[in-house]
Amino acid sequence: MTDIRLVPYCEIDGIRTYSDSEIAALYDRMEMDKTAKDVFYDGSVKNRAEFVAMAKKPGTYLYVVIEKGNPDAQFGIVWLNRVEFKRAWFHFCFFSNVWGARGVEIGKAVISQLTNMKNNAGDFVIDSLLGVVPKANPKAINFVKRCGGILLCDLIYGSWNGNKNANETGTLFQYLRNEQ
Repeated sequence: MTDIRLVPYCEIDGIRTYSDSEIAALYDRMEMDKTAKDVFYDGSVKNRAEFVAMAKKPGTYLYVVIEKGNPDAQFGIVWLNRVEFKRAWFHFCFFSNVWGARGVEIGKAVISQLTNMKNNAGDFVIDSLLGVVPKANPKAINFVKRCGGILLCDLIYGSWNGNKNANETGTLFQYLRNEQ
C-alpha cells in the first residue's frame, strides 16, 4: 500500500493547518487538471473563493492527501460531510500526477484510513462512506469500483447538473470498513 497521509484541514489552537491561499491552490490544481467542473458538477463551487468557503463550512471535513514525509507531494483531496450515525458522504478529487493504477492504490489507502479512524475512546468513527457520482461520468464510476466501492444503484434524478439546472441520473456508491 502506498505510504500516504491524510492531513486534515482544521484549526488547532486557533491556527489552521493550511492557509486560505494553500487551500485555494488546491482548487487551482483542479482547474489545471480540468477536473473542477466534474468534481463540482452540481455547480456548488465555481471558483477558488467558493472552494475555500466550502472547505471552512461547519460539518465539512477536508483532507489533503500527501505522501508521508513529503508534504509537497500532494496527490489530491477528499472531504466528508453529512456525518451522522458512523456514516458520512464522501467526495474526492485526485490530481493528474497519480491518475491510473497509482491513483487506485492511493484511493484504496485513503478509504482504509478513513474507515479505520478511531476516536479517543478507541471506537471506529466511520462504518460507511456514501457518495453519488453522475452517471454521465463513467471514469469516476470506474475509479470508485477499482477502489473497492460497491455500486448500490442508479438514482433517477440523483445528481444535480449545475450547467443544465436540472437533475440527472446519479450512481450511488458505498465503501465499508474492511471491505477494500
